[in-house]
Amino acid sequence: MKSKLNIHFCIFFILFVSKDGWSQFVLDSVFIQDSIRFPFSMIKSDHQYDNKHQFSTIDFLQETTSGQVQYSTPGGLMTFLHRGMGNRHLPVLWNGNNIQSVINGSYDLSLIPANLYNGLQFYTSGNPALSGNNGLSGTLDIKRKKTHSPLEVITGISSLQNYSLTVRSELNKKKYNGFTGVEYGFNRNIFNYTYDNKSLQRTPTDLKKLNIIYQGNYYPNEKQMINIDLWYQNANRNIPVSTTSASLMQHQKDINFRLKTKMVWLLQQSKITSGLTYMNEKLDFTTPVVNSTSDVNIYIINAEIEGIGHKKYFTSVNWRFDQANPNFYTKSRIRNTLQLAYGKQIKRADYSGSFSFRQDLVDEKIMPFSFSLLNQFKKTSLQISRNYNLPGFNDLYWPSGGNESLKTEKSLQAEIKSKSTFKKIQFTTSIYINHVTDWIQWVPQSSGLWTAVNQKKVLSRGFECQLETSIYKRRWVITPEISYVYNKTTALDHYTDKKQIGKQLIYIPQHKWSTKIKFENTVHHFQISYQLAGKRYDTTDHSGMLPVYHLADAGYTYVKEKYRFSLTLNNIFNQHYQIVRYFPMPGIHAEMKCSFSIF
Repeated sequence: MKSKLNIHFCIFFILFVSKDGWSQFVLDSVFIQDSIRFPFSMIKSDHQYDNKHQFSTIDFLQETTSGQVQYSTPGGLMTFLHRGMGNRHLPVLWNGNNIQSVINGSYDLSLIPANLYNGLQFYTSGNPALSGNNGLSGTLDIKRKKTHSPLEVITGISSLQNYSLTVRSELNKKKYNGFTGVEYGFNRNIFNYTYDNKSLQRTPTDLKKLNIIYQGNYYPNEKQMINIDLWYQNANRNIPVSTTSASLMQHQKDINFRLKTKMVWLLQQSKITSGLTYMNEKLDFTTPVVNSTSDVNIYIINAEIEGIGHKKYFTSVNWRFDQANPNFYTKSRIRNTLQLAYGKQIKRADYSGSFSFRQDLVDEKIMPFSFSLLNQFKKTSLQISRNYNLPGFNDLYWPSGGNESLKTEKSLQAEIKSKSTFKKIQFTTSIYINHVTDWIQWVPQSSGLWTAVNQKKVLSRGFECQLETSIYKRRWVITPEISYVYNKTTALDHYTDKKQIGKQLIYIPQHKWSTKIKFENTVHHFQISYQLAGKRYDTTDHSGMLPVYHLADAGYTYVKEKYRFSLTLNNIFNQHYQIVRYFPMPGIHAEMKCSFSIF
């Protein structure tokens, strides 16, 4: 009954606010355009997808040096550890909705089709108070960039025996514009590795993936817009085991369907947006002795009023209902969330600032108050925010270790960011700190079973800097760039093992270097890049350590008005390295991509 009351309350409120119309339209001489997932325009993304030199989401995240890509093998499950936080702390937004699984708090980032969602953006801090649950560590925003091509075909091939075909189509009419994209890929991911002085072949993933997206806008009149956004995803693959494990076939199938509809009304000094979202997530994992299946349904209703012109404010209400039906739970599990948010922007000469806050009610319980304060003077900004992270359903309800008494993780974050220019060299620096209490972790018990507990207080702090300049030589632009990242993430207090206090968390390197240089003109684009990741501990007592690894890549892109050809050589020095112990990564390998517009 109370769930129904929440639904009725939200519908009565007009529901749905979405800060993310992807098209552009003119209403009453006010130009409304694509807006980011956060209010206003103060928060800019720190990294953007580069389709000239990046072939996939993995390429994009590997160049996001403030974090560490975490995956055991190409085509396997991929996560991203940002500034020492876990993958469950990183919101992955599609149309403003966090698509991290309510079951395990994660989403396999390798499944994002970068050829279709070619406008990927990463926010190192973002506005976590408004990005939904898990907003403790940056934000990955899945969005599309307009190409203005009626029909475009993209083909890809890799020496790992990976193949892909993508078709993209855009249609623009007076009262309608739309985009349709289809991507199919078959990625074998076959490569050799060396073990005990022998050359062996890695078990292939044989990943088959299909993505279909549709985005359409219809304009009934000059004051209204109706938007539909659909994403269907189907992935089938093998999950290779470690090189020291006995041969075992593991198979995973992901089927996801996401649909969002919204309507925008323009008033004299404000914009009203309302809409509905439905998402269905199916995941099957099988081995010869395990058959694990889950089916999750998600319903979201939102409404927002946003000031335009000189009045910069917004207020929103959001209702979300998650229902999970895994075959390994004793019964269906639900989560009912009501969110109220408000924000305002202030601008005075060289100063600009914004504040926003959100209060959530989850299953009739009041959650910790979330807020974000951003102050910017010229090119220096200070952001302070507070947020929380709910336990996943597995943490709460796993049959042999779930803990329904878990507390919510809470974080307090601060970041100072500055940009300056000296003799045409642009310096960007960032200093941050993130304090998390009641960190959730699975630990072994005396019975031999593992269980989820609130184990420790964690402090992540660090320093990031980047130097970049552009040199103009005749028709060429030469752009060198160098980045350095220092991160220290340790337990301030440990509730069960005091020996872990002060130790760096596993898989988080303290030091990372990255440098690249681009040579570009209107037709030819060259890039050479180099990355160094420092040592990473893979045991909590620091008895095990993965060594430093170096990666160098080189790429070339040939660009014409309706044609583009790209070739990349990865790991050109053929380094042997592992991101996860006993899971070797490929040596030198090549990727090629061709795209052409038919009309």
